[in-house]
Amino acid sequence: MTPRASGRPWLPWMGMTFLVAMFVWSIFQYASRHIEEAIGDVKIVRIAHFNLEPGVRDAVDAVARLYESHRPDVRIEQMAVPERVYTQWVRVQLVGGHPPDLIALHASINSELLATHFSPLGAAMEAPNPWRKDDPDMAQLPWRNTFLDGVTSRPAFDVNLMEVYGVPSLQVTTRLYYNRDLWREIFGNEIPPSTLEEFLDACRVIQTYDGKNGRRYTPIAGSQANSSPLTDRYFAAQTQRIGLTLDSRRALMTRGPDQALGFLRGEWSYADEPVRSGLAILREVGRMMTPGFAQLRRDDAVFHFVQERAVMIASGLWDAYGLRTQAAFQIGVFPVPYPAPGDTSHGTGALGPVTEAGTGLTFTLGLPKEATNPDEALDFLRFLTSTEGNRILSERSGWLPGVLGTPVDPALRVFLPEMDGFPRGLGYAWGEVGPDSRRIHESSLHLLVNQTGSVDTYAQKMTEALPRAIRSDLLRTVAVNRRNADSCDLSAGALLRRVMMPSENPAADALSRLAAMTETQILSLWEAAMIVGDITDIKPAAPPVSSH
Repeated sequence: MTPRASGRPWLPWMGMTFLVAMFVWSIFQYASRHIEEAIGDVKIVRIAHFNLEPGVRDAVDAVARLYESHRPDVRIEQMAVPERVYTQWVRVQLVGGHPPDLIALHASINSELLATHFSPLGAAMEAPNPWRKDDPDMAQLPWRNTFLDGVTSRPAFDVNLMEVYGVPSLQVTTRLYYNRDLWREIFGNEIPPSTLEEFLDACRVIQTYDGKNGRRYTPIAGSQANSSPLTDRYFAAQTQRIGLTLDSRRALMTRGPDQALGFLRGEWSYADEPVRSGLAILREVGRMMTPGFAQLRRDDAVFHFVQERAVMIASGLWDAYGLRTQAAFQIGVFPVPYPAPGDTSHGTGALGPVTEAGTGLTFTLGLPKEATNPDEALDFLRFLTSTEGNRILSERSGWLPGVLGTPVDPALRVFLPEMDGFPRGLGYAWGEVGPDSRRIHESSLHLLVNQTGSVDTYAQKMTEALPRAIRSDLLRTVAVNRRNADSCDLSAGALLRRVMMPSENPAADALSRLAAMTETQILSLWEAAMIVGDITDIKPAAPPVSSH
């Protein structure tokens, strides 16, 4: 039987014609942009970042279009790169010699990469921001002094190089989000817990609640990323008193080397009551999260929450926009609750809530040395941190503004940093000590939060496995400190020349910067010597025994 011919012989070619047309159009768009730039009609500033949240991209676009209305000779384009490949992508761009004009500084971009491939911005920070000339309070201030943190925190300021390498523009904090509809169904009100005991009681009620059609709910949507806002804070609060005894620099913070050396010296251990009470809280909170949360990604936790399979999720302000647009229910927000004053049921190691006073700024853009249009890129950064630019960036992204004088949206006030409180204690995940110590924690976490796990089992494993990993991480710290101290020599020499011969290359802040850089070098070398001395003195076979 002969198959009947189709009455529409053009149909098979229709899809192919459409694909070819779209390909030609994309080539035309790409070529027209580059031809336009090549003949000098417009300069294109390309911005690369890893914030794929729709709010951030929309906000940058809004600020970019406003900037272009002021500067018709400049066009702003953004390139959003997934965070999982961002570090490798940035390195390829920098080494290849054709990087974007502005690159968001990720935590993985270290001092060596900054010194080699990024332009120092300290001098630019000392001049006023021309885009704030109409603001009487800010017009004459150095650009640095218009930021909430004075550009003194990472990743904008590199303490090893004593130099500014990035311009931040926003601020974020972490909070607990909850499903107000489910909360009203379960508890008959929408009042969130204000103390740790109320929080744990609420989790226990949710865990045993039978919803419509016998549906059960997980109290907290968990993942590896979404667990840390709770676990890190509770452990840091319970060990605050121990942390103060380890603060070698009297900086009101427990640094990674201090925590590690204190453990090796026996100044604290997993047998201490504050440490065990902190682990007990973490075990109970971990049991309220999605089973197997340590193996889940952030997207899994968000999906769990917006699908109404979990009542709460702990996350940062960066997720607020996405959660509200994806969820089909009303969302409430409340701060992480701590033990009530005078409550000793969780031990006596805590002083009080962990302060957020040291919260730095984010969405930090650095200027590569080989940027195609560095002057235009720097001018856009100034506009981004002007009153008008930062207001639009904050409102559209849903993040807190990062510069002084920018109004805060009333809906964001719950996210403002909690200034009252006390410094953090020990780091639960050992991330600030080094990768080997953190790996021991991650491989042992199941011994704490699994149904068959316990505080004793986890503490025993950590006590046995940590010393060797700590030594490895500390030796790595020694090498990094010495390398950073050496890398400051060239910059210190240049500053010294400015101090000795100011008429040749004047700089008003040269002496203060030289003093700060020299202090940093001395501290780095002193810490390296202290670590080497302590590791040599402490016998590897001796198990840490706390003196508390």
